[in-house]
Amino acid sequence: MTVVVAFVGSDGAVMASDTEGTESGHTRTDVQKIWQVGSLLCGYSGSIAVRQPLAVALESTVATTFGEDAEIPRWEARGALRTASLPVLQEAYGNFVSDQPGVFAGHVLGGVLLVAGRDATGYWLLEVDQNNNGQFYEEAGFHTIGSGSPAAYVAHALMKGYEPTGRSLVHLRLIAYRTVETCIATLGGQLGVGGRVDLWASEANSPFARALDDECARIAAGVEQWTTIERESLDKVVLDRGIAPQQAEAELPEELDPREVGDGDA
Repeated sequence: MTVVVAFVGSDGAVMASDTEGTESGHTRTDVQKIWQVGSLLCGYSGSIAVRQPLAVALESTVATTFGEDAEIPRWEARGALRTASLPVLQEAYGNFVSDQPGVFAGHVLGGVLLVAGRDATGYWLLEVDQNNNGQFYEEAGFHTIGSGSPAAYVAHALMKGYEPTGRSLVHLRLIAYRTVETCIATLGGQLGVGGRVDLWASEANSPFARALDDECARIAAGVEQWTTIERESLDKVVLDRGIAPQQAEAELPEELDPREVGDGDA
């Protein structure tokens, strides 16, 4: 499983992922799921058999089309990335041989590419899916891909008061790190989202850069302080309402007597 999340704000963008890869035989390895292509930042969820040639194709297309441009217009990027992706997907899907009836190439090899970049109007966020369709998400300020993406959406929904739009990069780093860390904690082990948090960011039009170990440690400490404040605020809400823990339990409704509840049959 994989989870890659990206947040885009007014003055920066952040992308983060887990780092655990599962090979045949359930061998766990450390995998880099986020990488730079020119001035773009790419994250991928899917088979490494597609990711490897896709990375080569993207590198060649971006170098040829945009060179060393720091600002890449989003709609031009969308067209170029889809053009680069198309032959890779056609070859991978066309050469796929299924050993199970009803299993198609897209089911096994289909992956999703998540790309962050910037142009004259600001930072943008693009998804190119397994069918080579492209869609932007910068207006939402957040998007996630991977088999662990439902958990990332839940984690983000639980923090819905911390909307990314308009947030500074300091905020976005904390939100992204916490989202992925939560997915690792809840989907680790047998479910396969694991390893460490890999985090990249760009601020005020600077190039994307990976957070080093000491920076990740500071971000992790900030997340711990944030969650501690939340726990303390919950206690404060209870105390401000004058509800002691035992009183709160007493106010819960009594359990129904099973003998008083029908089974629904007429």
